[in-house]
Amino acid sequence: KGVQTLLTDSWEAGVQNWTPAMLAQFRARRGYDPTPWLPVLTGRMVQSADASERFLFDFRQTLKDLVVDNHYAVLSQALKSRGMGYYTEVQGDYPRAIVDGMTAKARADIPTAEFWYRPWSTGPGQPPLKADLEEAASAAHVYGKPLVAAEALTVAAMQDPWSFSPAMLKPVADEIFARGVNRILM
Repeated sequence: KGVQTLLTDSWEAGVQNWTPAMLAQFRARRGYDPTPWLPVLTGRMVQSADASERFLFDFRQTLKDLVVDNHYAVLSQALKSRGMGYYTEVQGDYPRAIVDGMTAKARADIPTAEFWYRPWSTGPGQPPLKADLEEAASAAHVYGKPLVAAEALTVAAMQDPWSFSPAMLKPVADEIFARGVNRILM
C-alpha cells in the first residue's frame, strides 16, 4: 500500500504571533475589533489592567486556534482524504508553539509525545518531557483514541554511539509506559 501514516515531529518553527489575516481572523473568532487593543501587545495598558488581560487572553486563544485550524487540522484532513493515518508530537520537550497541545493532538489519529534517553532530558530536572507523555495519553483518553505513541529512547549519541544497552534503556521505557504510552517509536 505504500506509506500509510505521517508523523509530524515536535513543532520547531518558533512562536509566530502574526499573519496578514490576523486582524480579520481575530474579528471573526472573537467578535470585536482588536485594533484599539494592539498597544497591549507592546506592554501598554488599555482601559484597565483587567480589560488588557482579557484582550491578551483573546489574542492568545486566537493564535492557538489558528495553529490548530491551519496546521494540524489541515494535515489531518489531507491525510484522511488519502486514507492515511496521522501521528503528531506538537510541543515536544518544551513549549515551542503558541498552541494548546490537547487540542492539536486531538486532530491526530495517534497522539504522540517524545521522551529522550539522556540524563539531561529524562532526569527529574526535565518535567516537560514527562508532561508531554501525559498530555498525549490524556488526549487519547479524552478523544477516544486507543493508541498513544512516543518518539522514545532517542539519544544524541554523536560522542558515544552504540553506548546504550537494553538494561540502561529499560527504566526509561518503563516510565514511558507508566505515563500512558502504549506504542514506542524509535
